[in-house]
Amino acid sequence: MGDFNTDLLKFNNRSRKLHEIVESAGLNVLPLNPTHHNCDASDSWLDLILTSSKDLVDKVGQFTAPAFSHHDLIFMSYRIRPPKPQSKFVQLRSFARLDIEALKRDACAVDWTPVYAAPSVDEGVALLNKAVLKLYDTHAPVCTVKLKRPPAPWITRGVRMAMARRDRAFRKYKRSRCDEDWQHYKAARNRCNRLSRSGSLLTSWIAGRRFALVSPFLTG
Repeated sequence: MGDFNTDLLKFNNRSRKLHEIVESAGLNVLPLNPTHHNCDASDSWLDLILTSSKDLVDKVGQFTAPAFSHHDLIFMSYRIRPPKPQSKFVQLRSFARLDIEALKRDACAVDWTPVYAAPSVDEGVALLNKAVLKLYDTHAPVCTVKLKRPPAPWITRGVRMAMARRDRAFRKYKRSRCDEDWQHYKAARNRCNRLSRSGSLLTSWIAGRRFALVSPFLTG
C-alpha cells in the first residue's frame, strides 16, 4: 500500500511499465476511485493497494482527508480464518507401560555370542541392533497413534516441570485434606498457569512479528 507516483487513470508508458511489474510479481491492483485531488487539474489515481490473494480481500475503500492531505486514506481488510488442524497418524513406540523386569529377563536370556564372535564391527553392530529391536518389538511394539491436537510450543520443559509439581501437590492434598497442602497446591497451580500464559503470549507475539514481516501487504 502506498503512493506509487504513477497515475493509473492514464494509459501511457509509465503506467504500462508499472502494470507489467505488478503482473510479473504475481500481484493484483485493487480497484479504487481517484485518490489524489488537485486544485487546478484533474484528479489522479496514485495510491495503490497490491495483493497476491485477491480472493481473500473482504473490504477495500478510501476516505477523503481534506484537513491535512490531498491524498485519500486507503484501506483494505483480509478475510482470514485460521486453518483447522488436521488429524494425522504416526507410528511410535510407547514405553509408558514397559515392564522393566520382564525386559531384563528376556535380555539376559538372549544369546549374545554371535555379537561377540562377529568377524567385523559392522556385522556385530547389525546383530546387536537386530537383537535389541526384537526386544523392543516384544515389550514396546510399534503402534499407530492418531494425533488430534496441534503442537503447543509454549509447553516447555519448565512448564512440564511446573505441571508435575502441581499434580504432585494435588495428589498430596487429596490424601491429607489439610489446609496447608491445599495452599501449597494453589501456589503450584498459579505458578503453572503463569508460566503457561507467558509462554503462550510470547509464542503468539513471535508468530505475529513473523507474520507482519513476511506479509507487509496485509496491514491496512
